Amino acid sequence: MNNPTEAKVSVVLICRNEKKHLYGVIMSLLNQSLKPYEIIVADGMSEDGSYEYLLELSTAYPELKPCKNPLMYAPHGLNIGIKQAKGDYIMIAGAHTLYNKEYLKQTVSFLFENHGAEAAGGVTTAFSVHGNVLEKSFCAVYSSVFGVGGSLHRYAKEITSADTVAYAVYRREVFQKYGYFNESLIRNQDIEFNYRITKTGGKIYVLPIDNLYTVPESFIKFISKNFSNGYWNYITLKISKKGIGFRHFVPFFFVLYILFCIIMGVFASVTVSLITCVPLILYVVMDMYFSFVQAHRAKEPLQFFLNLFIFPVLHISYGTGTLMSIIRGGER
Repeated sequence: MNNPTEAKVSVVLICRNEKKHLYGVIMSLLNQSLKPYEIIVADGMSEDGSYEYLLELSTAYPELKPCKNPLMYAPHGLNIGIKQAKGDYIMIAGAHTLYNKEYLKQTVSFLFENHGAEAAGGVTTAFSVHGNVLEKSFCAVYSSVFGVGGSLHRYAKEITSADTVAYAVYRREVFQKYGYFNESLIRNQDIEFNYRITKTGGKIYVLPIDNLYTVPESFIKFISKNFSNGYWNYITLKISKKGIGFRHFVPFFFVLYILFCIIMGVFASVTVSLITCVPLILYVVMDMYFSFVQAHRAKEPLQFFLNLFIFPVLHISYGTGTLMSIIRGGER
């Protein structure tokens, strides 16, 4: 292979009951400027006709290769796809994302030119399907450093090394070197795998390539998603000490701090309670600042008030998930 345009790229995608999203996702992959060699979709025994729909699509698009994921959970499906893949590079795609037309070309070109990089990924740009004010607020908090902290794949504006990345494109030999996704994890399998790479000296990079990720459609789904993400952090830590970083536990410590403030407010003197709440006051000030910044960027003045509420909901729901996981002893 003399140049990146000759590279064969295998895309591995997992899904379960995602029929309404599949066409858009697959078309965004098929229409890449660097056409994928194959798109392997491991279906987790869907009940909405997803697998049958994939089979139908594959008659028109032979690059599309549906297969079944009988155990249904994500890492098993990913490993099925990776082991079937024949490409020089392997991309891990998500079923709720529309991909930039230049995504494969730019990530593969980067890996081709930077031999020290094990993987490269892009930016998860939050996208509102219905365009309502609630979904726009979800987009705002997911796109803010105050909302997601060190998750560079949410907002990076330049090429940056990272501990994990979304929609990673890996060199094929990475899986021979570091193994496959840990099938003990229902969630965080990508975070654990990427940490496994970086903690042993491998390099992963985020490239400023925007891909449109569909945010949850309701407040309940938003809370549930964040709670579940937080819940699996402790389980990931139990399974692999090098599989997750401290930053993923910051919301958990924030929840503990709020509980501590409540206890101080009940049992301590007014002076002690006020001193205890100083960091919380700082948090509120930051919440107001970043809520304003995001509303100003979106040119939606009224969104300020919703952002002001959604930022702490994100942090508290995520942190509470971790807390509940610890209380339950990492029960899955």
